[in-house]
Amino acid sequence: MAAENNLSHEQLAMYMTPKEIKSKYSVYSGEYDDHELGDEEVWNRKRKESKRDGLYESVRKHGVEEPVQLSLGDKTVADGHHRIAAAKPKQLIPVTHLEPEEVWWRNAYS
Repeated sequence: MAAENNLSHEQLAMYMTPKEIKSKYSVYSGEYDDHELGDEEVWNRKRKESKRDGLYESVRKHGVEEPVQLSLGDKTVADGHHRIAAAKPKQLIPVTHLEPEEVWWRNAYS
């Protein structure tokens, strides 16, 4: 059973705002560039990259279509940093909550 404040997967939010996500989950350390000192610097870079790549405009027009992945184990964003950065602060976006063993691919990059 997943536990976020003793909640099961069935009770975890299916949609969250970027503001909620950022308040409860950190940027995964593998997303940091060498010169970045905090999560806000990473979010700013991700927002700029999403604007350059066209994702920003797509998210503004159509919303976030693919859920972002949140790791329950280390309380980090596992996937979807650009989508979160591109969304409006109060825009609901779909989320998927992952157990630690579901984030196996991180070990390949460590």
